[in-house]
Amino acid sequence: MADENPAPGPPRLEPMSVVWHAFAAPQTLLALMAVAVLILAAVGLVPHDSLEGLNESESWLTVERGPLSRYTDLLLALGLFDLAGSVWFRLLLALVALAFVVRMIDAIDLAWRAGRRREWSALPDLPWLHTAPQVDLAVPVSCDRVWEVSTGLLEEEGCDWADVEEGDTCEIVAACHPRRLWLRPVAYAALLVAIAGLWVAATWGWQGEAWQPLPLEIQAVGRDTADAVRLDAFDLRVNARGQLVDYRSRVTWLREGAELQPDLAGIGQPARLDGVALRQISYAPVVRMRAESGDGRVLLLQMPGQPGQGREVVTARFVSLDDQPLVFLPQRERFFTLVFEEAGCAAGFPAVHIYEIEQGGQQRNKVAALLDSGQVTLDDLVLDVELSYVPVLRLDYWPGMSVAFAGAGAGLLALVAAWLLPGRLLWLCAVPRTGGTRVEVRAWPGARAGRYVRSFAALLDEKVGSDD
Repeated sequence: MADENPAPGPPRLEPMSVVWHAFAAPQTLLALMAVAVLILAAVGLVPHDSLEGLNESESWLTVERGPLSRYTDLLLALGLFDLAGSVWFRLLLALVALAFVVRMIDAIDLAWRAGRRREWSALPDLPWLHTAPQVDLAVPVSCDRVWEVSTGLLEEEGCDWADVEEGDTCEIVAACHPRRLWLRPVAYAALLVAIAGLWVAATWGWQGEAWQPLPLEIQAVGRDTADAVRLDAFDLRVNARGQLVDYRSRVTWLREGAELQPDLAGIGQPARLDGVALRQISYAPVVRMRAESGDGRVLLLQMPGQPGQGREVVTARFVSLDDQPLVFLPQRERFFTLVFEEAGCAAGFPAVHIYEIEQGGQQRNKVAALLDSGQVTLDDLVLDVELSYVPVLRLDYWPGMSVAFAGAGAGLLALVAAWLLPGRLLWLCAVPRTGGTRVEVRAWPGARAGRYVRSFAALLDEKVGSDD
C-alpha cells in the first residue's frame, strides 16, 4: 500500500525563528544602540554613586538649578545615580550583545558559503535581502537562456557563482571579492568586545564625589584600600596679558601613609595610579571674610545654615562656579552675596564680585570686584577678604573602558571598510512567464551597490535582447 503524502499547508511559524529574525533585523540593533547611547549621555550629566560613603546625589539635587531639577524623583527611581548596580542597564547591554551575536553568525554563514562556493540548497532568509538594491526585468527569452547569459557575465567579471535549488526557477548566487564579506563578522566581533568592556566597567567601576581640597588635604582612594592622594599645590596659569589659560593640580599618591609618587592632574590629563584616575574637572574660589566697623570693632558674620550668632571669620566655598554664597552681617542687618565670573575683569582673569542686597532682595549693588585678596571699604564698614582658588577633582575607576573604546573603534573601522569595499554578493532569480521570463537582480548593500545592480541588469538586458 502506497504512503499518502499529506497536503502541504501553510508554513509553521517557529518561535525561535521569529526571535532570531527580530534580533537580526538592523532596526532592532539601531534601536537598542540608540537607547544605550541616550542613557550613557543622560548618566554623564549626573553624579555616579557606587562606593559606600560616597553619595553625591543628594548634594547634587540640592544645588542643581538646571532643567534636570524637575525630574529628580524620576532620576532616583531609575537608579541613574547607581548605573553599575542597575539591572536594567545590564539587561540592555545583554540585548545589544545578543543582537551582535545573531548578526555575526548570519554574516559568518554568508561569508563561509560565498567563500567556499558551496551549492546552496535554499536561499537563506537574510535581512539584507529585504533592503538590497533591486532591479526587475522582463525579457523575451527562456529561463535557461537567462541562466546561460548570466553565468557567462559573472565569469567575465571573475565572480564565483552557485546554483540555488528552488523549484522551477533559475536562481544564482554569485560572489565577487568574497573575502571582503568577512569584514562584517570581524566588525561585529570587535563590537562584542566593546560591549564586554562596558559590562566590566558597569560591574566593577565607580566614580567618587567632587572633591575641593585645600593644600595638604588627603582623600582616600576607593574603599578597602590603603591608597590615598594628597593635594600639594594648585596652579592657575596665566599668559603674558594676564588671562587664564590653564589650571593644574600637583598631587602625591600615598600608600599606607607613605609617599608613593608625585603626579600632575590637568584638564584632559588625569593623574593615574593602578587604573584609578584623578581628574581635574574644574576649579572654584574660596573666600575668607572678616568685617570691622570704622572704629576698628570686629563685627560678626554669618552664613546660611551656620549655627550661633555668627563668627569673626567665615569661609565661603563655592559648590560650583554658578553658586552664589550669601553672607549676613547681623549687627548691621546687611546682606552680601558673592558671584564668581571666569572672565570677571577687562583683562579676562577670573574675579569674585561682591554684591550688597537691598530692599528685601529686590535689588543688589556691586560693591567690589576682587582679583586677589584685599580690603573693601563701605562707608563705616571694612571687609578683609582673602581670596584663593581650589581645584575640583574627582576620583574614578573604570576597568575595561580602554578595551571598550578599542573594540568600538575597530568595529566602526571594519564596518566603514565593509561599506566602502564591499564583497559583491549578487542574487539573480529568473521565473518563467508567458512569452518570456521575469528576472530579479539584487546585490549586497554597500557603497555603489545600486549602481552595480543597475549596470549588471542593463548588461544582461542588452545580451538577451541581442538574441531577437
